[in-house]
Amino acid sequence: ENYLPYEQMTVESKIFQLNHEKNYRSASLLCDSLLSKYPFSLLGNREKSFSCKKLNDFIGQQIYFNRFNKISEACLFSGKGSDYSNSIFVLGPADGQNLIRYFLFQDIGEMGSGYSGDKYLHDILEMKFKDGKSVKLYFNINHAIENSTFAKELHKIQNNN
Repeated sequence: ENYLPYEQMTVESKIFQLNHEKNYRSASLLCDSLLSKYPFSLLGNREKSFSCKKLNDFIGQQIYFNRFNKISEACLFSGKGSDYSNSIFVLGPADGQNLIRYFLFQDIGEMGSGYSGDKYLHDILEMKFKDGKSVKLYFNINHAIENSTFAKELHKIQNNN
């Protein structure tokens, strides 16, 4: 009920921007606020680790880096990502992209979405390897969308027609 994935993504983007602008103290404080509400935010933990490093807080850097790694590993352990029935469960709508870019250190090619036979929404992302090969990965994002304010508003509109 209190999970607002698009609000989370907006704050994550702001944190990323602050770190990019070398405003590490502000980024760190905004991370604290985000992680108090969404402690499993992949990007929040990654960016908090980065800002801690830049602020010479090496204990904090390690704590948040370890959290980012553990959450990423848990997501990747949930499925192979080879198709809808073996999809990777991610917590946020952009976490498939975050896993590919910041944990697997690969590029993203084509991006799309689709529904599995059981009507779950998935991100379908092409992961491009450095050697030119690529593979499509399936990420289950249905819960993030279904529990979002956007989905609730869409359901209201659909039920009124």
